[in-house]
Amino acid sequence: MTTANGTSQCGVSSLVVTNATAVKLGNINNNGITTIVYGPQVQVPNLQTASPSLNTAVLIESTSGLLVTGSLHTCPGNTACVDQVYGNDAHGAVGGPPFLTITAALAAAGAAGTSTQPSSVWIFPGIYSEPPPLTIPSNVNVRGLMQASVLISADNPATGQTTTMITMNSNTNLSDVSIQLTSVFHSTLQAINMLDASNSAITSVTISINNAGANATGTSTVTGILVNGPGQPIRKFYNLVNVDIVINSTGLGNKRALLVGLTSATTTVFQVIDSTFYIAGNTSGASNIAVETTTNTTTVRMYTSSCRGLTADISQTAGTLALTATFLAFSNANGLSFTDMTQPAKILWSNSGNFPTSVSRYLQPGTGVSSTTETTPYFITQTCVVLGLSAVSAVAPTNPATFSIHLNTIPVMTLILPAGATQARNSANSVTFPANSILTLLVTSGAGTSMNNLVVTVDLY
Repeated sequence: MTTANGTSQCGVSSLVVTNATAVKLGNINNNGITTIVYGPQVQVPNLQTASPSLNTAVLIESTSGLLVTGSLHTCPGNTACVDQVYGNDAHGAVGGPPFLTITAALAAAGAAGTSTQPSSVWIFPGIYSEPPPLTIPSNVNVRGLMQASVLISADNPATGQTTTMITMNSNTNLSDVSIQLTSVFHSTLQAINMLDASNSAITSVTISINNAGANATGTSTVTGILVNGPGQPIRKFYNLVNVDIVINSTGLGNKRALLVGLTSATTTVFQVIDSTFYIAGNTSGASNIAVETTTNTTTVRMYTSSCRGLTADISQTAGTLALTATFLAFSNANGLSFTDMTQPAKILWSNSGNFPTSVSRYLQPGTGVSSTTETTPYFITQTCVVLGLSAVSAVAPTNPATFSIHLNTIPVMTLILPAGATQARNSANSVTFPANSILTLLVTSGAGTSMNNLVVTVDLY
């Protein structure tokens, strides 16, 4: 701006104290305004109208007085900005000048936010290496300007030290940042600890944890995101959206990209969409599982995501793990069951009429006769998971019947149809079938009343 205020008169000297990073005072000449003073606190000569103000830039013409006054580097209302170029923790304020550190901005935003009016922290580009943990207070939302330009990092926690980079309290959100934790030591390393998933979410965040430089004989516990509080009582939103986690860890110990153990008294839900969970490293004896559920009250619902773990891609250790259109890199569910929320692919066998009693016979795929030899196996063309075995008979047998799935002639899954029952299902475990393997079904019947119009199905994922 070049317009002067015209008749403004010079007067008593004033001290302008601002929270701005810069206050410039200059003279008008043919080349514009020439800066003669620069700083956040300056003595303004002959300016009657100047007064202490927050985050104000003042331009002065030496003879006519005040030219322009206006805000400089001011954040929107109820928002604490973080800026490595212009930030200053001593002068930063919510709705005012930027902070230099995320830590200071979180403290200020935490004091300003409420459950009905949450506050925000807005992080501008830079590499932020601050002592962990960064604790996001309840009712605070944190967002980076852009995921690729905002990096929160920590390096080389001491041997045996527990390091959590970010702790999220209730009613918090984290988005559009990258998180990097590296170490050459064996430690307990966590990128994010989500203490309450009932009303909190993480969106468009990349996480990298790397302690591959540690020795191969030590033990590390490495977790991308740990969820150990209450979940959603009713499915309302996605807790993780477009979150990519890569863990590269050597040595022994448990390595998890996502570890969910909801602690609600009743079953609650944690929802994931469009995310990637990747565990690298291949130390013998380590437990490398991309996604695991660990409590009976946990239900994780995962949509259009990808899981890769060298021990197992997923593990429904307790609770429920349900998938839709989610890629399992090694088709390995740790030998445990899980839920396919879509209709799973099936292999079907059937035997019309009475099944012979007191025999062991292989059923042929589709509708066919039984055989005493494995003459008609089902050929598996792509690696997959067998996650369920079911049998239905029109007539209940007098004695139990046993159904056994074989992988390359080796029994790997068994189902028993009890005496007097017409149907049964085994969904308690899962089995990985490699590409180019063969699958066969052996039925062993008891004496007495035979099964009739028998139908057996296997669910594949």
